[in-house]
Amino acid sequence: MAGVSGAAYTVGVAKGTAKVLPQAATQALSSVPKAASALPRAAAEMLPNEPAREALAATRALTDTHPRRQQRRVWSGDGTAHIDVRGMTAADTGRRSRLAQSVPRALRGLKGVRWAQVNAVTGQVLVAFDEGRVDLSTLLDTVRDVEREHGTRSDDFSWRQPTHPGDATPIAAVATELAADCVATGAAAFQTFFRISPLPRRLRSALALLEVERDLRRGLKRRIGPIETDFVLTLANAAVHGLSQGIATPAVDSLYRTSLLADVVSRRRTWQRREPELAGRAESVPRSAPHPPPRPGPRPKGPIERWNDRLAPLAPGVAGTVLALTRDAGRAADALQAAVPRAARYGREGFATAVGREMSRRGVVTMNAGAYRRLDRVSAVVIDAGVLVSDDGEPDPLADAVLDAAGSGGSTVLMSTHPAAQDLLARVDETIDDGTLTDHVRRLQGEGHGVLVVSADDEEALVAADVGVALPGTNTAAWWSADLVASENGLADVWRVLRAAAVACAVSESSVHLAQAGSALGALHALVAARTRLSSFGLAPVQVAALLALARGTAAGLRATRLGEPRRVEHVAWHELDPHEVYHRLQRRASMPSPNGADGSWPMRALRPVLELTVPGVGVIGEQSRDALGMLRSVRDELSDPLTPVLAVGAVASAVVGSGVDGILVGSVMTGNAMLSGVQRLRAERALRELTAEQEVVARRVVVEDLDRLADAKVEKVPARRLMPGDVIELRGSDLVPADARLLTAEEMEVDESSLTGESMPVPKDTEATPGAAVAERSGMVFDGTSVLTGSAYAVVVATGQATEAGRATRTARSAPRPAGVQARLHEVTKKALPATAIGGAAVTGIGMLRGMPLRDAVAAGVSVAVAAVPEGLPLVATVAQAGGARRLSRQGTLVRASRALEALGRVDVVCFDKTGTLTEGRLRVSRLASADADLDPDGAEGRSLLAAAAHASPDVPPDRVGSVPHATDRAVLEHADVAGQVHRNGWKSVTELPFQTQRGYSATLGRLDDDGMVLAVKGAPESVLPMCRDAPSSAMAEELASDGLRVLAVAERRHDLPEETDDVEPLVGELTLLGFVGIADTPRADASEGVRRLSDAGVRPIMVTGDHPETARATAAKTGIANGEVLTGADLERMPERERIRRVAECTVFARVTPEQKTQIVAALQKSGRVVAMIGDGINDAAAIRMADVGIGVRARRSASAQSAADLVLSGADMRQVHDALLEGRALWRRVRDAVSILVGGNAGEVAFMVLGTTLAGQAPINTRQMLLVNMLTDMFPALAIAVAGGRNDDADDDEPVGSLLGSSLTRAVAVRGGATALGATLAWTAGRWTGRRQRAGTMGLAALVLTQLGQTLLIGRDSKLVVGTSAASVLALIAAVQTPGLSQFLGCTPLGPVAWTIVLGAAVVGTVVAAKAARRGSIEAR
Repeated sequence: MAGVSGAAYTVGVAKGTAKVLPQAATQALSSVPKAASALPRAAAEMLPNEPAREALAATRALTDTHPRRQQRRVWSGDGTAHIDVRGMTAADTGRRSRLAQSVPRALRGLKGVRWAQVNAVTGQVLVAFDEGRVDLSTLLDTVRDVEREHGTRSDDFSWRQPTHPGDATPIAAVATELAADCVATGAAAFQTFFRISPLPRRLRSALALLEVERDLRRGLKRRIGPIETDFVLTLANAAVHGLSQGIATPAVDSLYRTSLLADVVSRRRTWQRREPELAGRAESVPRSAPHPPPRPGPRPKGPIERWNDRLAPLAPGVAGTVLALTRDAGRAADALQAAVPRAARYGREGFATAVGREMSRRGVVTMNAGAYRRLDRVSAVVIDAGVLVSDDGEPDPLADAVLDAAGSGGSTVLMSTHPAAQDLLARVDETIDDGTLTDHVRRLQGEGHGVLVVSADDEEALVAADVGVALPGTNTAAWWSADLVASENGLADVWRVLRAAAVACAVSESSVHLAQAGSALGALHALVAARTRLSSFGLAPVQVAALLALARGTAAGLRATRLGEPRRVEHVAWHELDPHEVYHRLQRRASMPSPNGADGSWPMRALRPVLELTVPGVGVIGEQSRDALGMLRSVRDELSDPLTPVLAVGAVASAVVGSGVDGILVGSVMTGNAMLSGVQRLRAERALRELTAEQEVVARRVVVEDLDRLADAKVEKVPARRLMPGDVIELRGSDLVPADARLLTAEEMEVDESSLTGESMPVPKDTEATPGAAVAERSGMVFDGTSVLTGSAYAVVVATGQATEAGRATRTARSAPRPAGVQARLHEVTKKALPATAIGGAAVTGIGMLRGMPLRDAVAAGVSVAVAAVPEGLPLVATVAQAGGARRLSRQGTLVRASRALEALGRVDVVCFDKTGTLTEGRLRVSRLASADADLDPDGAEGRSLLAAAAHASPDVPPDRVGSVPHATDRAVLEHADVAGQVHRNGWKSVTELPFQTQRGYSATLGRLDDDGMVLAVKGAPESVLPMCRDAPSSAMAEELASDGLRVLAVAERRHDLPEETDDVEPLVGELTLLGFVGIADTPRADASEGVRRLSDAGVRPIMVTGDHPETARATAAKTGIANGEVLTGADLERMPERERIRRVAECTVFARVTPEQKTQIVAALQKSGRVVAMIGDGINDAAAIRMADVGIGVRARRSASAQSAADLVLSGADMRQVHDALLEGRALWRRVRDAVSILVGGNAGEVAFMVLGTTLAGQAPINTRQMLLVNMLTDMFPALAIAVAGGRNDDADDDEPVGSLLGSSLTRAVAVRGGATALGATLAWTAGRWTGRRQRAGTMGLAALVLTQLGQTLLIGRDSKLVVGTSAASVLALIAAVQTPGLSQFLGCTPLGPVAWTIVLGAAVVGTVVAAKAARRGSIEAR
């Protein structure tokens, strides 16, 4: 009771002090503004210069300690003044209106005043005047006179108005605070050096309580105002810490205020530079203030606000607990100070000041600096589409970059409609078709979002937004309603703000974690540290955490705003323009640097000669350095795992309680895990680089001197990545198109665009403009990733990289959440395990104190248990398990680009197949022969005759050159004819060929048959050939074949009136006799049906998604065994509301005529219906859906790299059975990880139970921290890694269907069994040791039994794996060496054991293992 009373007394005193402080501050400062006001204005006017007058004004503002602001703020410079007007914030709108008219009228009556206008938003009057004819004092007197006339002379100003960006008050406040911190740091150092007695540390507790109890701080703000509250508390904090020898606090504060001072100075300089633009004309001043509806709810809380709410009741409780346990008010005061979340606040402040400083440097005017501090609460971005449209009526080149940045942090993106921005609508989550922007802002806020608005002229939306960003536009008055006003760089500034918003929440969360770590360590230090260390290092953990948070926040802010430039994407309809106009337009653009260097093409073009000379050498030289940097990055990424800060805190906690060696050991384990994981990650990245190098496309770039003589120009080969808009390239047959390009010339050119459109038929190309055409119909364009089948061309590059149609298709899935991987699933386990370890540590501490242990020893024992029981091997298990699975798949021909996808593979229950090139071979083959009224037998006489005639009308090439025939239909006919016994070569001799042309619609060959003389063979489109046949044959059969999804060729011949020789065959084509029709299709792969069957047997539903014809899709589905019912088309999906679309997609198995965007909609609908989706494809048109899916699988059989770049897994061939093998590997991975987790978590659970039980029985923990770490290494880490990496057992019953959650009943049962059996074996040996020997011997026996019992259970799981058996044997040998080796045994706190002791240990371990085996078998039977 004494402790509880003492706690209540301490907290009560602190709260009472905090309550008195506002009153004392108010009384002490109330006389200051009166004295300042009493200073005659004449004296102020006699000050020597403008800075001195500004300093006086700032001093008066800082002493304005009232609930409402009383001091008038004035900013003036370069003949412009902004003057506060009393009464402009009054509730009486009529009086405000009269005042707004009278003040400017009176000022305009003064000689030398050019214009005056009241700013309705800020409540200030803006005056432009001639400083030689009228001075500022006269202007102020005039304003005061008008205020008297209207009865507002005694009115106050509202604190709600943001500080004017030109006001010097913030600079004066921060400079004063910085000076106070520096003085306090020096005073504390002086006292420490000369050993002057300091003030009691407990005086800091009142200030700490104001930081923790936000209600008290808000009460102080209501009394003396927000700026004065921060100012007074900062000075008080500096004084108290300076006089109580608290060096660290003011030292860290001074670093923060240095950054803050640079921020406020840069903001003011930017305003001074842009003030003529924002306030240089009367028209730029808003005459009326927008009045949007009130916010429907409070602003959402960010990570820091949520932590503050939790901390308010927690901090006094911690201080009270420390007081109750130690009966030391100084320690309780230190615990209360440790609870102050300084790191959380400084992390966000460092980020905000860095972002603000950089944006000011770039010309952005900060109207309200609080906007940067609200970025971590932005979860929705509303964009006025007009800002994304350039002056020429096309989407701005930076529009894509802005939309990408808006959604990069997971925010919901909304955009209004605009005729010129229709192409951008697919990039946003919601389109604003009805209502105003303000309506949608308020709706989003009502749903709990923090909203950022980007607009040029919507004043109400900018005011309503939580963060309003205005762009230069015609309505300059709207800028005053915004928080941030972009510079002439426009969207480049918006892009940086949105990038900062995307990472702001993560920065705040990281800062909160640092604050929690610092507070926990500070409270622990206050509880157990020696008094000599307490006075010197009491708050060191808190200050170090604050310093780290400040540094990390600053670095994150600079990275978000400094690194990189937004990528420009041109939205010009190049296909609608004349090719020469396209070329000259791009040349003009390339020769002009874009604003702010945002366009990468101009500087890169200027540096091209240097790059092309130096890059190869740099690549060779930099390989080793790249690997070294990659290793560092990998280790850093692994250290960002959630367990890392827990282990780091544990290491420091071990040092705090007096065991520095244990802290070093824990830190070594943490670093070792990160390095091992980093090596695994580096290997995977190296394999990916090798794949990328293999896929690099080489382009032929033309050095243009004369556009009309391209054939004579020099051609140089360059990597496709070096192409830039405006370059001219040469294309030939079999080339892979390296970029999007507009054709300048084209000769008999056909392109395979199936990778982009899904259509397997060749597409003829020409140079004609195609206004309004869809992508598939733009005959004058060639697209990145497509293949040239035949012909040649010259083209000018219009887009590269992400700006191409392929890149845009890939980016449409930008908002898709990616599978989190095994690490994320293990984080769920961690969240469950860590509280258990903390409870175990607390239990050991509590029991130890109840058994009479000293407080310090009890806490040390509890900390050692909590730290050692952390399953530190979980991150490494995830990395190694995924790396092992990736290696096994690579041996089967599947490259794993993103190992985290292996986790999702085990849960996949739907596989979406692209058709062309995935389920099918991606090449045309003859599939049916028919006469005018019936199908023909391919082996019959009519069928062979028809096939021979079709082959006669194809190019005459030898059998070994058929594969090089450029036209796909010709190649299909010739290949089939060769397979049929070369029916076309018997006695045939070609004389003259007429090749296929799109305009003509057919091909023909005049030749001689040995027995029949001259023959003219013709094949082509039925609509072209049938009209030239005699007797007007019916087209019914052709229509029937086409309805089955086949490409139909009509075959006819002529055998009369033919010359022996001629060079012109076309006049002879007529009076033909129809022989029949040849049906050509992209046929299914031989292994497709087997792969589909295996997936179905494994509980996975196969779906086909194609851009091809519905009948073609239906036929392919039937041949491959995909359930074939209703076929949904893309048009059907577009007409459905979202709810119906989700339902229908979940039921359907075949989708046809779908665009890349619709493929992503199908994947998203399946995910919303609760499915885990894998998407398999090989083309550009599949890339977005592949990226959207939980698991994206690219097929490497074709040359298009887009699908492979977007994929998580890449199949080296097109064997669909590989997909089934990959799914089984994913399921096996889950099983191995589950077993490894049961070893780690279950073993730690047994260790904690053993420690708690031993402390209960003996009053002291049976084993120490070093021994616990030894147990973890021998029984947890290496055996668990062996289990995780072991292969085999893919025929396990668990692999028959998709796996569920890792946190299932099977894992819970395995952890409980292992924990109970481990505790049983260790307790038996330890108890026997207590009865037969001293305590150290008993502890060693318990340690040995703990290890052997866990290893025995590990062998039960992995007895079939040589790796597991070998690892377990090595662990046993290591245990024996650690226990029996003198020196090492003593270091670990052990003692060598004799034969009897080892026999007891072995027997106890056998008992525990047998119990575990029986419990596991019983649980397995019950589960069935």
